[in-house]
Amino acid sequence: MRSSPPPIPRQRRRLFHPAAIVLLFLVLLATVGVGYHWWLAARIQHRLAAVRAAHEPVSLAELNAYYPTVPASSNAPTAYARAFAIVQESRSARFLQRLEQLPSGSGQLPAETQQSMQSACDQNAGAFEALEQAARLKLCRFPVDYRPGWNALLPHLRLLQQCAALELCRGVLAEQKGDLDSALECTSRILQLSAALNSEPDLISVLIQRRIEFAASELLRWLLNHRQLSDPQITELHEMFKGAERKNQVERALISDRCFVVATFDSSSGQILDTIDPGYSPRFGAILGLQVLRVSGRFKRDEMRYLEDVSECQKAILLSLPSALDRLEQISQTAKQEAVPKKFIITGMFLPPLVKGLRQNAVGAVRLSLLQTALALEQYRLAFGRLPNSLASLCPRFLSTVPTDPFGKKEILYRREPQGYVVYSVGPDRHDNGGIQQLPLEAKIDYQDRDIIFSVAR
Repeated sequence: MRSSPPPIPRQRRRLFHPAAIVLLFLVLLATVGVGYHWWLAARIQHRLAAVRAAHEPVSLAELNAYYPTVPASSNAPTAYARAFAIVQESRSARFLQRLEQLPSGSGQLPAETQQSMQSACDQNAGAFEALEQAARLKLCRFPVDYRPGWNALLPHLRLLQQCAALELCRGVLAEQKGDLDSALECTSRILQLSAALNSEPDLISVLIQRRIEFAASELLRWLLNHRQLSDPQITELHEMFKGAERKNQVERALISDRCFVVATFDSSSGQILDTIDPGYSPRFGAILGLQVLRVSGRFKRDEMRYLEDVSECQKAILLSLPSALDRLEQISQTAKQEAVPKKFIITGMFLPPLVKGLRQNAVGAVRLSLLQTALALEQYRLAFGRLPNSLASLCPRFLSTVPTDPFGKKEILYRREPQGYVVYSVGPDRHDNGGIQQLPLEAKIDYQDRDIIFSVAR
């Protein structure tokens, strides 16, 4: 019997084609990625909504509106503009830009410096009337447009500094003629130049305010080293500098930086590269790297982290000194350490400079404390005919309390000299270097072996 042929095996039908599986996987991956991006975006928008609910700006347009408008008839920059035009055109503009610190001690002004000061005052005589008029106007809104973000133009900041230097020259020359009342008026106008920036919501304006205040403190130091002021004059100076002790300026600076950086996150990769490193090469590779961070969701995580860190900075500045500085330093160091491993590139790039600016502002605040302490020492000298052995002797008649040194975690330091005295802070390096070498105005925050000093050799 012939055997039947073996059955032909039936080919199994594939339930899923390999290409379909790959496509399904890609669709699933894309869905997860889109969902992840949506979740991160929702978290960011939730945090920004909370910021807006606190009546703080988020966008650059909102920041621009946050800087309050002022009626033209009562706006000080109208008068400042006339002074700026004169100073810009004068041959002394470069000298005024370089003039910051006066010679120390009670010696005479070098002849060359005195001649340069006199020339500056002569060349800019027409500016003084405009500055006096501006000082009488209490409202101020410079024509600043913050919508370009980091590219916003702020030319008035440099010109305000030059006008402060001009008033410093005028005050020193008035002292040399024995006209102390005019010298005090110059001090007041310098502080008015600083107050003109009170409403500007950006960190650089806060730091420029401190530089202008430094010009006022230099004029005061010159006066105390060369003249015995009367008690009414010292009391008047106390009140002048007390007005420079602003509490909310740093908070406004944090608000502006947040707007600038949020706008940076919303920019294209090319625009971001232009902001953080305009001359970077190879450009294509850097832009591709930023695009990878954007697609992977790292960019949104970076933005979320930046918003969280700014919020922590806002909490930190409400702490008492020096705890506020310690907390800010901790936030900055963490941002630096996590920038590369966690790809928080923008946070690591923009947050540490922000914290550095806040520390520089603290240096300016310390200078004001030293100055007020020096005025209290002068009042004590007038009352008792000698200097006290310790700052505690000033309280409570001349000072409510001895100011705390935010860098030293103790009270500011005081030393009597054979001729005069020194009050000082240990400065950003947090070491007591004896109050011998002055921390430069432009010093880096880790400058070693220097203290913040106010000395009177009389």
